[in-house]
Amino acid sequence: MDSSQKTLRRKAHTLREDAPCVCGRAPSPAVGDRPVRRRTAAPKLPDSGGWAGICHPGLLLVYKRAVAVSHPVPPLLATASLAALVALGGCASRQGAPTAPTTDPMAGVSGQQLFDAGMQLARAGDLVRAEQYLVASMQRGAPDGQVMPQLVSVCVQASRYRAAVSYAAPYLDAHPRDWRLRYLVGTILAGLDESQAARREIERVLADNDRHAEAHYLLATLLRERFNDPTGADAHYRRYVEIEPAGAHVEEARAGMLRQVQK
Repeated sequence: MDSSQKTLRRKAHTLREDAPCVCGRAPSPAVGDRPVRRRTAAPKLPDSGGWAGICHPGLLLVYKRAVAVSHPVPPLLATASLAALVALGGCASRQGAPTAPTTDPMAGVSGQQLFDAGMQLARAGDLVRAEQYLVASMQRGAPDGQVMPQLVSVCVQASRYRAAVSYAAPYLDAHPRDWRLRYLVGTILAGLDESQAARREIERVLADNDRHAEAHYLLATLLRERFNDPTGADAHYRRYVEIEPAGAHVEEARAGMLRQVQK
């Protein structure tokens, strides 16, 4: 190889080294011409399902979104954010749209109409709506004495015993001589194992109406079974038999007496 051919080869090699690399790789230096450069490895991202080693900015954004999906916002924060957005939207809508005047759709309905509707619902077995209508009827002026016994009865049928007592309590405070309703409340309290409250209500019933045979029997049973007072129970069992000699609980009353009375 002559000197001219060596010169051409050297120039061609120089052109290859200086030309840009279309593949993105750094040109390979000729050994002996210049020192070898070592590329520094790109920083690796934490491994998360095949995302290790990614360093491109666009793929980094995808990686961050993937992490956001795999670690979502806690439900409480998400709910709070949603509620805040809804509140802001509600404020904007209230500010932007004029408010129409509101009217009471029940304005023309009387308390008696609500009471009648409630009783129809009770007869149809819709006890929940019947309770609502009866309560509304009192708020619309229906007589408490007419509504309250029916309301308590509806609650008992629906097994809403404590609701029945809560409805009756303020009424009895205002009408302490309504011994019929008070007796019903006493039986409910006895069924709820609130023996002291039941005893108090039944004793008040008998204070107003000593000839209430069922109240005597209930009080006698409470005294014997809940208060371990057979002597007190004996007096009320005897009074029951005296008032109702052919009553439904005669046999139980005679059995509860300290000295049984001959039939």
